Amino acid sequence: VQEDGVQKFPNDLQVDLAACCTKDSTKCIEEVGPAYAILAKVVQKEETAEDAAAKVASVLLLAVRQRVKTENVKESHQHYLSKCVEGQECSILMLKEEDGMEV
Repeated sequence: VQEDGVQKFPNDLQVDLAACCTKDSTKCIEEVGPAYAILAKVVQKEETAEDAAAKVASVLLLAVRQRVKTENVKESHQHYLSKCVEGQECSILMLKEEDGMEV
């Protein structure tokens, strides 16, 4: 989100996603697989990075919330954990806001 990775380096994000599921790998791959597939569409020019970024973030945040305790997340990044929850609208602008202030 902060680095605009979907727009700037989607291939690298795919590699990072593939490498992140070393524990609980079957469930992790199942959960982050949709984000990987969205990134593949960006790489193949089937979807714009702008349209895909919030979708990727939403999928990954769901997986993160199931695996990482809030206190183990850097304080400056904890605000992400309350965003893009199921049933909630998600956008990159919303993700970039911290406590109601755009960063």
